[in-house]
Amino acid sequence: MLERLFSTDQIAELLGTSPSAVHGWIQRGWLPPKRLPDGRIRISEHGLVRFLKDRGVDIAALMARISERDSAVRVKDLPVGNDPEPQPDEQRQLSEEAAPAAPTEEEAAPTETEPGLGPEPEAEGVAQAEPSEAPEANVVEACGDCALGRVRQVAEAILRDAVALRATHIHLDRTQDKLTLRLRIDGVLHEKGNFRRRLPEGLAWQLCEHFRSLAGLSAELTGRPVSAGFRWAIEDRQVEFRLTCCPTVGGEKVLLRVLDAHRAAPDLASLGIAEEDADCLRRVLDEPCGLVVLAGTSGSVGWSLARAISAELEASAREIIAIEDRRGEPVDSATHLVATEAGLTLAEAVRASGELDGDVLLIRGLTEEAASAAFEAVSEGRMVVATVFARGVSEALEMMVDSIDKWTLASALAAVAAYVPVRKLCDECKVRARKADFPVYRPGRCAECGRIGYAGTVGLLSVLHVEGQVRRLLRRGAGAAEVVDAAVSEGMRTLRDCGIARLREGVTSREELRRVLG
Repeated sequence: MLERLFSTDQIAELLGTSPSAVHGWIQRGWLPPKRLPDGRIRISEHGLVRFLKDRGVDIAALMARISERDSAVRVKDLPVGNDPEPQPDEQRQLSEEAAPAAPTEEEAAPTETEPGLGPEPEAEGVAQAEPSEAPEANVVEACGDCALGRVRQVAEAILRDAVALRATHIHLDRTQDKLTLRLRIDGVLHEKGNFRRRLPEGLAWQLCEHFRSLAGLSAELTGRPVSAGFRWAIEDRQVEFRLTCCPTVGGEKVLLRVLDAHRAAPDLASLGIAEEDADCLRRVLDEPCGLVVLAGTSGSVGWSLARAISAELEASAREIIAIEDRRGEPVDSATHLVATEAGLTLAEAVRASGELDGDVLLIRGLTEEAASAAFEAVSEGRMVVATVFARGVSEALEMMVDSIDKWTLASALAAVAAYVPVRKLCDECKVRARKADFPVYRPGRCAECGRIGYAGTVGLLSVLHVEGQVRRLLRRGAGAAEVVDAAVSEGMRTLRDCGIARLREGVTSREELRRVLG
């Protein structure tokens, strides 16, 4: 039987309320709308019945009154509230499939809108109801939806939103029968307002179990962390998710890493790196061989810069081999080797790459053992780009000085670079903070940025090019601090110098620089 569609006036007459109240429910996402080709808004039977059932309405009694043509039915205690501002499609509110049975005060506030999980998919062959017709009693046939179907809808909506909002991680924290959803966007975990949500009772445990089943894991918790991956079709493309589940005190932690291969591969320009800093790095990459150490405060940060460097190199003329100890974001135009999947240590994988005739090696997470293999590769005439966990150039160089022979280090090291992404202020809502010699801005709140105040990131890049005086100091066995001071005196820009330049340009804020630089 074809599903019927109802206008807001028909629903208002049926429920004994005003059309403006119905519009309020639509704007909050409680009634998923369907837009017709002529621009009119309609509500499906399925969406209407779901809305009424979630609020404890006696559907059978309502259908009996409809069959008697009693249009004066009034449904009490249906909240109306103030209508929030409609958001753009990519920031639409969470659908009622993931909403609690009754809205909290925080959800009702017009300033705390949430990104949308989107409306339900339109059924094929849906018939449109004529405005003059009254709803038929067959509405009740659309309400037969099991709990499992609802869990699937919530899970799909969470994955779809994470991809649309460019999230890198999805955090699900279950305690007893409550579940909190958080998304990491532009390196920051959003845990309040827009991206924090408590799902209906009874769904928390089932939702975690559903994600485990998608990854092929057992439904039973084993007492130790387990990881697996799965792919999900979103907007006609396959997106990979890496799932990690871990039992916690009183609940469970579920983490999903989003590995969207369809996101544009980064290059130095897309990372928002200043042109003078990018040119300094390009001069290093023009050298035929050498070790380039990339310092970052997380593995993904340094790897983003390594992927951008790969894009700068002429892939058609060089064989690029990317080596990781666990699977991460793919590197375009490179042979990808995951050490653990090949049954190798990272150092063994680096040495094995010598048999693959590689010109450039990209190594994620350089260890002391792998560093020796990397220097061997440099001595054989290869360019090696390796990431390390360090807070800046000085700390990364100190690691090299303390673990590598001074002669080997001075001859093989080409550069040490530190990269830090900072969030970029939203151009639509940034606010002038105070009067100064240059404009200083702070984040605002608007629909364009999802009320975060920031939209996207720009990169701070500090490059220590090992040449001349710097190389002579390394050969003499000078300490990292002395070497960095000499490089600064020769014109090297520190991360703080880069950050102040971005602050003067009005690109970022003081608060953001304090967060990333301390």
